Amino acid sequence: MTFYKLFHGSCLDRLKEIPARTVNAIVTDPPYNIALQPQRELHNGETIQNDALSDKEFIDFYEQVFYQYYRLLKRSGAGYLFCGWSSYPKFYDLLEKRFIIKNCIVWDKKHFGIGYNYRPQHELIIFFLQKDSTHKIKSNNLSNVLSVSDVPNELHITQKPTELLKILIRESTDIGDVVLDSFCGSGSTMEACQELGRSCYGVELELKYINTIKKRCFGKIFLDRQVKYELCVSPKVAQETK
Repeated sequence: MTFYKLFHGSCLDRLKEIPARTVNAIVTDPPYNIALQPQRELHNGETIQNDALSDKEFIDFYEQVFYQYYRLLKRSGAGYLFCGWSSYPKFYDLLEKRFIIKNCIVWDKKHFGIGYNYRPQHELIIFFLQKDSTHKIKSNNLSNVLSVSDVPNELHITQKPTELLKILIRESTDIGDVVLDSFCGSGSTMEACQELGRSCYGVELELKYINTIKKRCFGKIFLDRQVKYELCVSPKVAQETK
């Protein structure tokens, strides 16, 4: 049986509810702390919570998050954290306090985006392991530059391609393993887990995206396995997500 458990709320609170050493992989895309202002009409006026923290707020927040990663990730597990070029040094320094940084993976989107002073065509993924890790990825000839076309941001401002996430999940987990996404967004990581036969814990702060994930991922039936779905919200929110 695989399970898909979605928590509404802050990951600082919700991650504490997950039992220690039960996660095989962390695949997550936190806010890059760049105060992103979408320029496309679809998301005009939207902002991402916790995307404009002061240096102290950033350190305090992610030190707590990364402690929970340390508590949850198995010795044989692996972590993948998306970031941008400007947030990479901050994330690297904080992760290195608790983990071994094994590589910096470059996601090549195959086309450049909106911007100036050289328009961006890539994002970064920090690959990290427990300090006593026994983990090895499955491929011996996989480049640390992954060229996967970006997808339209129809469901979320910073939506990631499911096919990219599947590469990371496939390389570091087996069928039936458990993946955590503590910044679940529109549910792309959970959907990738479903397509690969992995279980998933997802945490999302914003209620509108809880509804998006529920519509996108919950209720699917798979012929090759039994599936359990669980939505963890307050009674009031439960009424709003029906």
